[in-house]
Amino acid sequence: MKTIHLIFLILLTAVLVSGCADPRTPPPVTPEPTYTETLLLWDDIESGDVPQSATFTVKRELVSARLTVAGYITPDDDILWMEAVINDSIPPIADEITGYHIAIEDLGPEEDWTIEDSITAAALQDSIQWATDDTTAMGVRRDSLTLVVDDRFTLALWLDEPAADTTAKYPEAIYTDEAGTLSGQHFYLSPTDSASWKKARSFQMLLRQWTAADPANVGRPIEVNWLAELSSGEQPSDHTVRVKLTGIDSRIIGTIVLVYRESEI
Repeated sequence: MKTIHLIFLILLTAVLVSGCADPRTPPPVTPEPTYTETLLLWDDIESGDVPQSATFTVKRELVSARLTVAGYITPDDDILWMEAVINDSIPPIADEITGYHIAIEDLGPEEDWTIEDSITAAALQDSIQWATDDTTAMGVRRDSLTLVVDDRFTLALWLDEPAADTTAKYPEAIYTDEAGTLSGQHFYLSPTDSASWKKARSFQMLLRQWTAADPANVGRPIEVNWLAELSSGEQPSDHTVRVKLTGIDSRIIGTIVLVYRESEI
């Protein structure tokens, strides 16, 4: 009987404990209160290889910030030439090469060729080689033009006055050689607008961490943190961001979004 009473007490205690458990779940963690400010920095201004400045005020500690810059360039003769090679010159020759191969296949198995078939096949093979050589030469020309125009149209940024920041930052670019040739921004790849005759490219940079060409490491980007600089020191504080887009009649639109940590009441 003592054993039965002991088992009964254990079961009763387990029931009471489980019945007293709190069925409620803790509420989700409330996000840190913030508010957002969006500022227009540049409203379709002309750069033309000249730095353009915009000043904004950081009112208190920042949680995050995002800078958006859109650049517009006018295609020059080299871009037009490159596009003509890509769109107008190479595709027809590629179609010719395909046609020559089809013509050879239509002759049937080589062991069944007549003398006339062999002469025809040899002529077609010569045509394939000539067309392939032409395509290769055009490809070399295209690649050379790509390097030129990619380096010719570039977007550079500086934070605060020249005395504070003298090194240009090139977002989403790399240096391809020790001479400082830039690649990677690819303004030339954008479609040309039929109305304005311009090409556009936009960059969105989270200022806590974004990448730019690294002058100390050819072929590699560097990570840039501007948020720390914007948040350091006393608040409120004024800051200046400068931007330059190379190319004749190049234009810029830019905004910055500041996300503040709410102050305690």
